[in-house]
Order: sequence, then structure tokens, then C-alpha cells
Amino acid sequence: MIELKNITFRDYINLEDRSEFDFAIKYGLPFLKPENICAVDDFTQLEFGLIKDLQQDISQGIMWDKLLEYMMIISGRDEKYFYSVSLIRMVRFKNFIVAEISRIVDIENKVLAYEPTEDEVMAGIENLSVFGVYGQLRQLAITFHQPIEWARKLKYEEAFVELVYQKRSNDFERALMEIRSKPTE
Repeated sequence: MIELKNITFRDYINLEDRSEFDFAIKYGLPFLKPENICAVDDFTQLEFGLIKDLQQDISQGIMWDKLLEYMMIISGRDEKYFYSVSLIRMVRFKNFIVAEISRIVDIENKVLAYEPTEDEVMAGIENLSVFGVYGQLRQLAITFHQPIEWARKLKYEEAFVELVYQKRSNDFERALMEIRSKPTE
């Protein structure tokens, strides 16, 4: 078993060879636990655009420099603070952020999931997926007659409630149309 020195995040960033620490970060039990080291409030109270950006970046394998930017925004703390934190606590904070985003993604997948119809698939609905979150931002902006930047700044919770309402309303309208289009006997 390799025993590593407890170093600061700054020390880690400045290492020429991080391989031993990277291995420990990936597999070492002390590194695996999530920890909210900055007492960050509920992520659903953060800006919708920030949460969506985090979802995107985490799904693509976020690097420390970008993650540090998010940590500063989320916590209101500066770079100097994070560079002085121990590497173990930084990794645990990263794990906390990833866990919170994963929790939100799971909820979205359950509540906002949409199964396209056969006609929509044949018409090429998958072509809209290249726009990512833009569709949700556009939907919110149009609903509230505001620019997209305004929609990005909505609290995640407020945006989510509106998107859930719109989905359920659309599901209802679709079901109602199907019922009405059935021939009467």
C-alpha cells in the first residue's frame, strides 16, 4: 500500500508527476466520499444555466481548471481559498458537486423523459438533439417573453417546475387529441 503525503490542492496542481495521486484519487477510500466543504445550498436554488452548463461539462469529463471556476461560482469563494484546501477535501467537494448534478439528472430523466412517436422519429426529431439545452432555454424564454439570457438566470427550481408543467400539459393535449381522433361507434 502506497502512503501519500497530505498535500494542498496547489501542491497537487504544481506536481510534475501526478500519477500516484491520480491513482489515489480514483481508488483511495479517503478520496471517494462526497463532502460539501463550502456549505453550498441546495443546487436547485442555483441558476438554471449554471446547472445545465455543469451537467454538460461533467458528462464530457470536466478538468480541474473548469471545475475550479464552477467551485468559485457555486461557493462564492476565491481561487486562493481552494488552492489552500487539502487535496482530499477538494476531491471530496468535486464528488459532492458531481453527486448533486447526478441527482438532478436522475430527477430530470424520470420527470422530463420524452418518448418520441414513430412519426417524430421518421421525421428526424434526433436532429434537434444537437442543440442540447438550447431547446429548454428557448422554451422558457418564449413562455415568459424574455431573452434566453434571462432564462439562463432563472433559479433551477423555477425553470424545472415550468418545464414539468409544460411537459405534462403537452402530454395531456396529445392524449386528448388521440381520444378525440378515435372514431365514435
